[in-house]
Amino acid sequence: MSGLLGNAAFQGAIFDQDGTLVDSMGVWRRIDEIFLKRRGIIMDEIYHQTVKTAPYAVAAQYTIARYGLTETAEEIMCEWDAMALEQYQKHVPCKKGAAAYLKKLKEQGVKIALATLSPWPLSEAVLKANGIYEYFDVFTDVSQVSRSKEEPDLYLLAAEKLGLAPKDCVVFEDVLPGIRSAKRAGFRVCAVRDHTSHEEAVQIRQTADWYIEDFTSF
Repeated sequence: MSGLLGNAAFQGAIFDQDGTLVDSMGVWRRIDEIFLKRRGIIMDEIYHQTVKTAPYAVAAQYTIARYGLTETAEEIMCEWDAMALEQYQKHVPCKKGAAAYLKKLKEQGVKIALATLSPWPLSEAVLKANGIYEYFDVFTDVSQVSRSKEEPDLYLLAAEKLGLAPKDCVVFEDVLPGIRSAKRAGFRVCAVRDHTSHEEAVQIRQTADWYIEDFTSF
């Protein structure tokens, strides 16, 4: 069985989490700002754009190197986790129409994967809090890849877990680096609008196969 996007059929749907399925990108910006402020540092946009698409450990190492911090990457990640877990459990909602669309895909027999650079405890918390955990067949997270979304490793691993080729899957993504790398790897891509990517909106629209404001479009 397959789903339809426009007139295009697909067997697998691979969803990014933050900024695509759930409205959480503002949470991470606040966490970055508070984390740096505790150390007397004002966050700039270069830092935020760099870490928001990087694997967790890579973001921690970048933070240490850029600001000359004395903490280990593990200590920094533990602090980020503690700050984020409560937000993900209580204050991060689904994007409009996301839960209904996942349910629809499941009913159509589409295989569904999560492909996120967030740590698994946060993903598990937010998916269960929003009642959408049960719709996913496989989960792919930051612990399973070593490169950022500028490379398609995360999406390729998700497709492999689903037992599907990239050409048979649609990747749902909100950030330009992920959209570009997924396209290079042979996936079709549906871009989902997120306010944190507004500066790249034109490029996102030009690169993706489809662009939606939210999942109520379906």
